[in-house]
Amino acid sequence: MLTVIHYYEPDAAMHWLAFPGKPDAETRARLKAAGWRFIGPVVQWRHQGLLTPLPELPGYQYEEGGEVDYAPDRTEHYQDRADKAAGRAAAARQKADSIANMIPFGQPILVGHHSERRHRRDLDKITRNMQKTIEEGKKAQRLQDRAEASLEQQERKHNPGAIARRLEELRKQYKLYQDATSEEGQRCKALS
Repeated sequence: MLTVIHYYEPDAAMHWLAFPGKPDAETRARLKAAGWRFIGPVVQWRHQGLLTPLPELPGYQYEEGGEVDYAPDRTEHYQDRADKAAGRAAAARQKADSIANMIPFGQPILVGHHSERRHRRDLDKITRNMQKTIEEGKKAQRLQDRAEASLEQQERKHNPGAIARRLEELRKQYKLYQDATSEEGQRCKALS
């Protein structure tokens, strides 16, 4: 029997499952059906929710791994991806500029000349590289925004006001859970 390690991230109310290797197709299908998602950067399965039941997985047993905090890793991951996208944008821009520098400014396409095909091909390369520059620049900005948002969320979770509001929300959810379970228990007793 294989062991699956269960972690809990309390600040995000997130449950994580770490498998010893890649689970088989049936296990992955069960996890997906139960609402679990695979997260590549940490190579684990995650499910968000306070009262998340662990899925029944034949051939696996659970081991408690305790609490975990992936927020700093998340910020670093997004920052690294943003840096790489910005690097790709700069490389595409440099490539477009180097091709454009070979064509004299304002040089028309000489139709029928032996250089016509190359000129058109170079203009297409410039266009593609400039489009890639724009796309990668937008992607870098979006990832940078996500990294900043993750960092801000880490700072907010240590704010006393935010902690008090979170505790109040958890108390409300716990009260609803207690009410639901007690009503269900009373209904079962009444039917007996």
